[in-house]
Amino acid sequence: GVAVPHARIDGINRPVTVFLRLTAPVEFDSADDLPVELVFGLLSPASAGATHLHALAEISRLMRDEALHEALLGADSAEALYAYADDHGVFLS
Repeated sequence: GVAVPHARIDGINRPVTVFLRLTAPVEFDSADDLPVELVFGLLSPASAGATHLHALAEISRLMRDEALHEALLGADSAEALYAYADDHGVFLS
C-alpha cells in the first residue's frame, strides 16, 4: 500500500521529499499487487548516492511500522495527518 517513486537529478543541492495520502487507492505495478494509498516521493542531487539510499531505507523502515502506517491512513483531517507524520519523523531532514 506504499509507493516510493524516487530519482537522483541535476539541479538540486539537497534531498527533497513529498508525502501524499491518496483519497482512493490506485493500482500500482508492484510485486505484491496491492493498490497504493500512501506515496513518498524522493528527489536527491545526482551526486547523493549514499544519502539517497539512506533516505530510501528510512522511508522503508518507517512504513514497516504497522501502527504508524495505520495511523497515517486513519487520520481524520489534513492537519491531523501532518501533525502525526511530523511527530513520528515521516518528514526526513
